[in-house]
Amino acid sequence: KTPLTSIRGYLELLKSSQRDEETRQQFYEIIDIEADRLMHLITDMLELSEIENRPALDRQEAAEGCNLAEVSQEVMAQLQPIAPDPNLRAPAAHRRMRQLLTNLMSNAILYNKPGGAVWVSAGRARDHFFLRVRDNGIGIPEEHQARIFERFYRVYKERSRALGGTGLGLSIVKHIAQLYGGSVQLESRPDEGSVFTVYLPLPLPQTPVA
Repeated sequence: KTPLTSIRGYLELLKSSQRDEETRQQFYEIIDIEADRLMHLITDMLELSEIENRPALDRQEAAEGCNLAEVSQEVMAQLQPIAPDPNLRAPAAHRRMRQLLTNLMSNAILYNKPGGAVWVSAGRARDHFFLRVRDNGIGIPEEHQARIFERFYRVYKERSRALGGTGLGLSIVKHIAQLYGGSVQLESRPDEGSVFTVYLPLPLPQTPVA
């Protein structure tokens, strides 16, 4: 309710008395920022609801897999690191991997240090596919790590609000991984950076019928 409360509060201030032009412009800018935050929050909530309520459709789409190079290039058009092996296929729906990678890469960029870097890698390890996003940013204190995938949980609340975060990005990542029977793991140290690794089980090879 915070963005909506803020919008209504500033509208009341605008209506309550005459304001000079500079003050009114400041209020309008704040209302615009909060409206944008509210839009992002609604979008993330709808995406999370769709992930939870349409598992059968997503698993059907995942049967064909998705080209990870294409997914990475789509996300890079917005965010920008490197594409993995062009022949590597993830056992997931294209649109879900795009959501997952966008959220992980966005966090790695937004919670980084000036001049920091982000690395993306992917591959196969035994019977699992993995996708790893690593940064050398501000990191996550150990006492917060167990709760980082909860809805609306923020480690750096003021920074998250300033950057327009909704607190749902990592929850979406976790739900997408779980949708395909996978998991997501975090390794992080304050001031050294974070590594998020998503594991998805690869489909078992089909046994030829004699």
